[in-house]
Amino acid sequence: FRSVAVTEQLAVTPEDIQSIGFSVGDRANHVLAPPIAVDVRYDAAKELIRVNVKHAPGMSACAIEISPDPFGPSTWQRLDGTGARRTIAGQPAGTHWIRAASVRASAQSAFTSPVSVIVK
Repeated sequence: FRSVAVTEQLAVTPEDIQSIGFSVGDRANHVLAPPIAVDVRYDAAKELIRVNVKHAPGMSACAIEISPDPFGPSTWQRLDGTGARRTIAGQPAGTHWIRAASVRASAQSAFTSPVSVIVK
């Protein structure tokens, strides 16, 4: 694979690539797949919401948002970081909604359907 990387850096034209035995291919640009599942549980003993996101194949980072009302677009609050497991403290009693999206550098997938959790 190192020879491919060096060729990509040094070759100026498609003919340069073909002259050393490689074929010219197109770069693939895939749409980001949203996470497969979002598991949310309330830990009453520690008063924490525990979130576990199951990534789509090939994904390793996600954005997680929480809202008290899933129908208002401005009510979603993004959590810091891109990890798949999170704990959320300090939420008031009531129903909260969690959703997740796969992220890479400056790209983001669609969000999952919101999942509810009841904080007591």
